[in-house]
Amino acid sequence: MLISDSLIPLSQCLVYMVIISIVLISVSVWALIKIKGLEKEKLSGKKIVMNSVLFFVMMFFCFLIQAFQIPVPYGTSVGLIGAALVTIIFRSPWAALLVMTPVVLVQSVFGYGGITTIGANLFTMGIIGGISGYYTYVLVRKISPEHQNLLTIIGGFLAGFVSLIMIGISTTLELVIAGTFPLVESMKFIFIYSMVAGLAEGLMTALACVGIVIYKIKIHKQKPTTAQSNPP
Repeated sequence: MLISDSLIPLSQCLVYMVIISIVLISVSVWALIKIKGLEKEKLSGKKIVMNSVLFFVMMFFCFLIQAFQIPVPYGTSVGLIGAALVTIIFRSPWAALLVMTPVVLVQSVFGYGGITTIGANLFTMGIIGGISGYYTYVLVRKISPEHQNLLTIIGGFLAGFVSLIMIGISTTLELVIAGTFPLVESMKFIFIYSMVAGLAEGLMTALACVGIVIYKIKIHKQKPTTAQSNPP
């Protein structure tokens, strides 16, 4: 859900950009500390390479799915985002901001969204979408330790659904605060469209979580075999 130029006053755009810059610098420092922590572990080089490749894959994936946006009234659009899926894969609510930053920057160059509204768009898609999606997923998985595989899939669906709705609401509030559009009318349109798009976002995230569950089951089955073939 990208906001175009001129819909938010430059003074407010500057505020969003300052917030994003502070958070992005903090998250980048955190990511570097995590990478340095991996260097102390075995197979650290392999993990770093795999996570780096996965980062670029998710960045390209998010750019691809966000290329298909449906224009809605009041100057914005709805479509798939991928924020919740990114946080689930990297197991951090801040991963969405790191992945969305280059995506939104490239989109602004090609005319998707605006240049002056980069901070506002990252605030909704990277921070609000990431936090709401990740913690929805975490809370659902805490319901029952005995049914983690099922809850991973359900949590993935709800994470995608909730994150997209929260992105829609926060985008609307940015426009309302800017004085661009009235609260009730814009909220009504964007919320309805967000609900529909949220179902698609939830389904996409749930399908990805099915793949994660299958991968974990496969790895779990291989562990006993590895232990038997390499006795202590």
